Amino acid sequence: MKYIITVVSILIALSANAQMDSLNMESFSKYFQINMGLSYGNMKGKVSEFTKHGGSFDMSFADGRGKHIYGFNMNILLSNKLKEFSIPAGYEHYDNPATVFFGLFYGQTFGNQHKSHFQGVIGLNYGWLLHKKQDQDIGGYHGIVPQIEFSRSIRIGKTNYSDYQYTSQYTPMRYDPSLSNKFIDIFVGYKQLFLNNAEGKGGLLSIGIRYKLNKYSINKNTMN
Repeated sequence: MKYIITVVSILIALSANAQMDSLNMESFSKYFQINMGLSYGNMKGKVSEFTKHGGSFDMSFADGRGKHIYGFNMNILLSNKLKEFSIPAGYEHYDNPATVFFGLFYGQTFGNQHKSHFQGVIGLNYGWLLHKKQDQDIGGYHGIVPQIEFSRSIRIGKTNYSDYQYTSQYTPMRYDPSLSNKFIDIFVGYKQLFLNNAEGKGGLLSIGIRYKLNKYSINKNTMN
């Protein structure tokens, strides 16, 4: 049975690659999305008196349903130090304060999700501005951080077919063929920092670029 599945998989792959241009991709409405990229951030408000700008690594994972998307995001921003925050005796400042954000978001696609399109996102994060240390102990300001983002996704390359198969001693063969589209994402976003100290309140304006992969499971999209 294992060999039959393998042969069928190869035939499907060859057929999919030969007919990819005529495939009706719009029928694939369920997908998994991965985003990874870099951005430049500029602090606004009170917090900008202490740290102003820096670079960020951004990552997110999401499930898509048609024009709607739901997911989890994480950002790590390393910024410069303009002047020292108020810290307890015995602590010292980081030369480049790090701000970590992680949270949930909801987005909507404007245009065809399989081709170049626009996307708007709103989300709610937990933020932690790490600016003081003592031996192995780290600390900083933390709190709720809502966000809004708008992006332009430019499709690159053709639709790709992949064939995932997995088996082990205790599990049966698992077969999950999928299609995928790749994009370059150019985005601008804003986060409002409601941290637990007046020195940590303000905003963060970001602009960046990232790689986006939409993966459409054939099994999930053909099941009723």
